[in-house]
Amino acid sequence: MEIAAFPGERRFLAGVLVCAAAAAAAVALISGTLIWLAGFGAGLALVSYALALLRRCGVASNWNERRGRILSASVESVFVPDEATDTEYRPQVRYEYEGDAGARTGSLFSVSSSLFRARTSGEIESLLLSYRPATNVTVKVCPTCSDWAVLRTDMLPRRRSHVLAALVGGLLVALVSAAAAILHAL
Repeated sequence: MEIAAFPGERRFLAGVLVCAAAAAAAVALISGTLIWLAGFGAGLALVSYALALLRRCGVASNWNERRGRILSASVESVFVPDEATDTEYRPQVRYEYEGDAGARTGSLFSVSSSLFRARTSGEIESLLLSYRPATNVTVKVCPTCSDWAVLRTDMLPRRRSHVLAALVGGLLVALVSAAAAILHAL
């Protein structure tokens, strides 16, 4: 299970799209062509993906803190066809915490299941040393929906570098596409 959309996330992404549409309209007027939109759109998609993940981590870090207790923790294998090994590993943790209406049970480790996937099970096993059954933990709980709770609001360093690469790469692709359209018009 993953959190479908954070509070305000749709408004944030709509704002990104409105700004992008305005920029696209300005470049289209200058260049007189629309062929560049494919690169601009691909770049914008990468930027939106990266910004959404970074924003989720930032928003969740400000959620309410509640006391919790680990019920179970294990390593789960995930089939990933795009990777060299076809298998990655992620933490599978169940915990209980105090929600608005009493005790709740949660299983979300982070704001996105992809943020804590690793190539080796050992990396996740090391991570889970802090999440052994019966361990007391701090659970971050969404103030508007106490069913949304996570143990971690950050990401593995390797995943952070992927997200930042998507952000920078997307910006470069979008800007180069727009610049090429403008230069073509000159």
